[in-house]
Amino acid sequence: MTTVSDPHSGGLIFPHMTIIPDAHGAYALVANHEQITGPDYWQRVGAGMDRYVFRGSAPGKPMCIGGRSDRNTFAGFRRIVDAAPFRGKRLRFTAWVASARAGQISFWLAAGTAWREKKRSVERTPSNALLNGGSTDNVPFGGDHGWTPVLLETGPIQKDADHISYGFNLQGSGDIWVYQPKLDIVVAYNGDGKDRIVFGQDRARAASFTPPRPARSAPAPPPAHAPWRR
Repeated sequence: MTTVSDPHSGGLIFPHMTIIPDAHGAYALVANHEQITGPDYWQRVGAGMDRYVFRGSAPGKPMCIGGRSDRNTFAGFRRIVDAAPFRGKRLRFTAWVASARAGQISFWLAAGTAWREKKRSVERTPSNALLNGGSTDNVPFGGDHGWTPVLLETGPIQKDADHISYGFNLQGSGDIWVYQPKLDIVVAYNGDGKDRIVFGQDRARAASFTPPRPARSAPAPPPAHAPWRR
């Protein structure tokens, strides 16, 4: 994986990559271009992904990401789906998250347009338009947490959107567990039309959001000595 040095800080800059199914029934590590892979596949995505361990979804078990790195790297899971069935509708992304000594944990729910080559005077860089939603990057959330409910809402999805992206990532070191990540269409909506971000039980109650409890069979976050941790 090619890296370059930041001319200002001297730190390494890692390319933004993703793992997606290829044409041969296997998987490929490729440059991120917001590739649509459908509602059933969780892409592994990040920068400096080789510094992290991923555990995908399984019935009754949380998804996991763990690593030892710095803030120049991140790793996450995401789904990217065709926006056509969701245009004109309001969407809600919910999940439970737990963490141990984690850096910044972010969730996102966004609708946008495909990546295209944009001509500039000096370089050609991929760019895409964000039409709905966003991320929790500006909500400080890290460290140690027990199971915590998360909600993001946005909509109505604009008619020009061609894909919906939702997921979560860990920036820097630590371990996170995410349980029951779910995307729903909001029906019978009577709100003010603004996007919503909800973290935690108190805020959930204040926002009249009652998340489903983690199933009794859901394990507690693994202890610090879990063997797959680095």
